[in-house]
Amino acid sequence: MLPNVLSDHAAAAQSQSSDSSTLEGAGIRVGAIWKSARDRRRAIQATLREYEGNAYADFRIFEMDAFGRMRPTSKGLTVSVKQLGKFAKLVGDTYRVALKMGLLGDRGGT
Repeated sequence: MLPNVLSDHAAAAQSQSSDSSTLEGAGIRVGAIWKSARDRRRAIQATLREYEGNAYADFRIFEMDAFGRMRPTSKGLTVSVKQLGKFAKLVGDTYRVALKMGLLGDRGGT
C-alpha cells in the first residue's frame, strides 16, 4: 500500500474541516494513486496549496527513495482552484472516451 495515503473518506473529512488559511506552507494533502498498476515506486499525489494569496491544486509525481520514503519530483501539474471544475470535467470526459473505446478493460480503470 502507498505510504501515508489518505483514504477517500479521510481526505474528504480533512478537506471539509480545513479552511484556506491551512493551505500555507505544505498545504493540504488530498490523496494519492499509484502512477500505474505495475509501477509501485511512483505515485501521483494531489495537494491543495497557496502561493502569493492564490489557491492551487498540485498534482505531483512522487518517487520512492532508497529508504522507502516518497519524495516529490519536478514533474507535475498545477491548476488554479478557479479552473478545477473545468479540469475535473476534462478528466471525466477523457475517462468516458477511454471507456467507450474499450481502453479500460473489464475493470473500468479502477
